[in-house]
Amino acid sequence: MNGPRKKRLGRPWLAVVAVMMTAAMASALEAPRLFPLIMESSGRLISLRVEVADTRALRLRGLMFRQRLPAGQGMLLLWKRAGMVALWMKNTRIPLDMVFMDAAGRVIHVHEHARPGDLTPISAGKPTRAVLEIAAGEARRLGLKPGDRAALPR
Repeated sequence: MNGPRKKRLGRPWLAVVAVMMTAAMASALEAPRLFPLIMESSGRLISLRVEVADTRALRLRGLMFRQRLPAGQGMLLLWKRAGMVALWMKNTRIPLDMVFMDAAGRVIHVHEHARPGDLTPISAGKPTRAVLEIAAGEARRLGLKPGDRAALPR
């Protein structure tokens, strides 16, 4: 007569890896910092409340899966140094305006009405340090155009 079989754990290191991956994923989903972005356009100041996406994980997630984006709010995708940047709208459910800025915070390109879910790369074609993502139509309503300036966070 055989007794009850003992179950072998097989791969105890798998549990350790799972815990490490969970911790890494939690840090990747950190909450963005809020920042009052001040822009100058045609001699007037525009104040926006933006989430700052200044890590790779936050920039990759961007505004994906959001259902709405109120007027006067947005997300500022921020890199340490200016470089060639291309964005797309994968998993983004709301149309956006994208305002590309150089290292000095000067607007170099405004892309209006990016389509939700579109995988076409969107770029300024010039070195970019920051991209302000706001609800579609907001760039025109606010009068944002190339040459305007923003005080970017350091």
